[in-house]
Amino acid sequence: MANFKFRETALEKFFRNIIQRGEVPRHIAFVLDGNRRYARERNLKTVGGHRKGSDTFEQTIQWAMLLGIQEVTAYVFSINNFNRTPEEVNGIMEILKEKLGNILQHPEEFNGRCYRFIGNRSLVPEDLKPVLSRLTLLTRKNTAIIINIAFAYTGRDEIASGVNTLLNGISHNELDVNCINEFIFEQAFHNFPVSSVDLFIRTGECRLSDFLTWETSDQTILCFRDEYWPEFSYWKFLSTIFLFQANKYFIPEQTVGNGNKLRNTTWKGNTQNLNKFVQKKIDNELRMMEKHAALMDKDVGVPECDGMFGCD
Repeated sequence: MANFKFRETALEKFFRNIIQRGEVPRHIAFVLDGNRRYARERNLKTVGGHRKGSDTFEQTIQWAMLLGIQEVTAYVFSINNFNRTPEEVNGIMEILKEKLGNILQHPEEFNGRCYRFIGNRSLVPEDLKPVLSRLTLLTRKNTAIIINIAFAYTGRDEIASGVNTLLNGISHNELDVNCINEFIFEQAFHNFPVSSVDLFIRTGECRLSDFLTWETSDQTILCFRDEYWPEFSYWKFLSTIFLFQANKYFIPEQTVGNGNKLRNTTWKGNTQNLNKFVQKKIDNELRMMEKHAALMDKDVGVPECDGMFGCD
């Protein structure tokens, strides 16, 4: 992403400090909607609206880090978006490669961020897979904030992928069909499991658009905003967090002792089999990413990955 260094004014910092005295969402999901309409109303090319939207998301990451938010997920590209014009699709791909390539070239500027990509890997363009894989491997040990990029993604596809993974595990006697619960189902989702969403923000429209269908089904607070995504500002972000706090006050907290939401997460089957199943999935995913990352030109100055244990 473009390296825009956000500078907070004294007044903005004052209001942020007030908001941080209340409960801040752990995980925020963003639907970055309205880029095309933003461009059309300003007589810009469609790709110009998407570029402006990508810049806004980079700033949003900085705002989230200021507030101590631990995880954000952005709906960057839906599976359905492949139906748009070739010009628009190719433009989005070029912007993504450019922005992510900038991170790979200057990793010190984005220290502490853990980038993950969720979606149907089989639908990702071949020239984009090495970039996504290399960035994931480079940042997987970072802990300042988790940034999930939903690309070639829909919630229903994610759930279908999880079902197929479970069926495969059952057919190979790695899992007992009678012991399947929410916890193991989440482990079966493609790519990386995403935590439950606390706050769902969409600009431009009032729709869910099949985004994080599973992860937003608990106590997620929904916020639909009128402005287009490129118009989303720090003040609007702070006001949305305040709205979250106001609504959260009226939601009864259902938690267990460790602070996690009350859910059926007890594994009743063979623990050893469960661990093997989860580890096998992780190992397969890492091997696939390493294979794709190795395709990148080693002469571009990108740090080498140290196998399955990440990059230094």
